[in-house]
Amino acid sequence: MLSERERMPGPKPIEDVLHETLFGVPPLPGYSFEPVVHCFRDAVVRAKQEERQAILDALLASRQPHKGKHWNAGFNAAFTTLTGILADRAQMDYQEAAE
Repeated sequence: MLSERERMPGPKPIEDVLHETLFGVPPLPGYSFEPVVHCFRDAVVRAKQEERQAILDALLASRQPHKGKHWNAGFNAAFTTLTGILADRAQMDYQEAAE
């Protein structure tokens, strides 16, 4: 029985071309790059999360406690807004990676 990939008319799928280029032989039936792609997407999402956390940590460290009450209230409001934006973006990245 032929797999769906073997029944497809037209040019070879990119996975087949990459496999033949890298290894010099056609891929085995049922071989897929999907786990590799998923692993790289997960790594990218994690890197973005670490980068966002580093930004938040740096901002918190830059807070100047000797400033006045109003300045600190403004800083806290800006920090809270930025945290919400970064959290929303992280959720969108996670959803994109899951697709």
